[in-house]
Amino acid sequence: MMSNPYSYNICSQILSDTDYNSYQISYILAKKENNTIQYQAYAVSKDDPEEMICVIFNNEDSYELHSVAAWDFNVDSYLLDDLENDFMIDYMPLEEHYNFWCTIDEWRDEIDHHDGLQNYLSYCHMNGISKHEIGLLQLGEVDIMDLYQEKNAGYTIIAEMKCGEKAIVLGRRKNNPERFVTWQTYVDRRRGFDVGHYFSDFTHAYDDFEKRSHAMMDNELNEMKYKCHPKKMEQER
Repeated sequence: MMSNPYSYNICSQILSDTDYNSYQISYILAKKENNTIQYQAYAVSKDDPEEMICVIFNNEDSYELHSVAAWDFNVDSYLLDDLENDFMIDYMPLEEHYNFWCTIDEWRDEIDHHDGLQNYLSYCHMNGISKHEIGLLQLGEVDIMDLYQEKNAGYTIIAEMKCGEKAIVLGRRKNNPERFVTWQTYVDRRRGFDVGHYFSDFTHAYDDFEKRSHAMMDNELNEMKYKCHPKKMEQER
């Protein structure tokens, strides 16, 4: 998945202009600093997977190249550590996600950078990187989204009902008089969480979650009925 072709194209140009034109970009991170964006890319030799470099750049005329020891590189100390320090994923192909998912699944109880892990899983959640999507690669089954703990305003999201682009979520917060909340939102969270309904007990909160979910689906069905109504389709011809 290429979220920012600019960074990919610039990094590709840097590699082609140096002695690393046989290297393939694994992923690119981005970080805003002093009104500029710093990119940090990792690339691996197509001839020898043990050969890896890090490319730090702002543009094709300003960059640094650093060798990375293959024995030292791992998802926890590099990717997850960077994601804890204000970096964001700018480019990462699905195959690379698969590799990271396999490693994270294997290291479930040994991950040190927990906030970085949650930031990565949040990226996957909002960008459609799922068990189903990765399964399309036909490289093997793996699923780590059970490790994801989405939070908003101190509440952990414990349930979500999706319908098209919209969603209703149920959140829980310990040691709080209003322990549960329901919000309306979008699947990609582009507008955050809106119109919170707060409850002190689970039963009333879940009833509200169900009610709002049904209302959301009814609205979606009504819109769909209107769009595909024969009279409307004839008018558009």
